[in-house]
Amino acid sequence: MDPVFEGSTKDIKFFNSLYYTDKSLGKFIRSAEHQPWWDSTLIFVMADHGAVYGDVTNHERRRFHIPMLMLGGALNARDTIISKYGNQIDVPAILFGQMGIDAGDYRFSRDLLADDSLSFTYYAYHMGMGYLDDTSYVVYDLSSSRFIVEEGAVNDNIRDRVKALLQNLWTDFANR
Repeated sequence: MDPVFEGSTKDIKFFNSLYYTDKSLGKFIRSAEHQPWWDSTLIFVMADHGAVYGDVTNHERRRFHIPMLMLGGALNARDTIISKYGNQIDVPAILFGQMGIDAGDYRFSRDLLADDSLSFTYYAYHMGMGYLDDTSYVVYDLSSSRFIVEEGAVNDNIRDRVKALLQNLWTDFANR
């Protein structure tokens, strides 16, 4: 495809790559909607992490802000915008929830389409972890063993929740 945006800077190349990806994905989805298998298909589209664009620190939440799209004829929930915070590990519970299958083996996964699922997310970066929910945002730095960002309604309960989540993740990882 010829570039849509003229120039050869890193920013222009990045914008052209976004345009190409969006155009290609749109073409695929429009074609798939007319296939006989569409009604039994569920498609998840999400990034691994956000692109580092502009002046973004290693731990900043906007670096990790990514969309999650769920498309397909097999999707039970339609024309719905989920405003809960979640992340990639929630895919199994969402997928199994759509299929009516228990996702209990995926202990860290949440079905974001379920009314009772909590709205929070976390992300890891080299030597730290960020946590975000509807009322608070914190970043814990492992190098200094302290919180380096605290915004919103942060209290000891939130701080303990973040430390417990980090400990559970490390324990689960170490036991595998």
